[in-house]
Amino acid sequence: MVKNRYSRILVIDDSKMDNLLIRIILNKINFSDEIITYEDPMEAIKFLENAELQGKGYPEVIFLDINMPIINGFQLLDKIQSSHAKFKNCQVYMLSSSDEVEDIQKARLYPNVIKYLQKPLDVAEIF
Repeated sequence: MVKNRYSRILVIDDSKMDNLLIRIILNKINFSDEIITYEDPMEAIKFLENAELQGKGYPEVIFLDINMPIINGFQLLDKIQSSHAKFKNCQVYMLSSSDEVEDIQKARLYPNVIKYLQKPLDVAEIF
């Protein structure tokens, strides 16, 4: 059980299986009222744009995979942090199966990134 339960979170990972596993883990610990998942990072960006434009609840937390086709997690962060006003209040967990030091260091440069988590996701690492 988590101390702070979130209203809405977003999981962006190009792996359908990882999205499913993350959803199961987060539901098990009662992390959020609503978990939205996207495999396509461009569709996730559209979702974020619509949520902001339509006044719908912007996610409080984003779990974001680094290595994805089309655009990677860092490119997605660059795009949304410069164009989404509500993003400044959003916490980001970077996800990767890689333990590349460069990725970990790069993730630390983003003010919204609160943790770098290795896949598969471990509940203990979230806190």
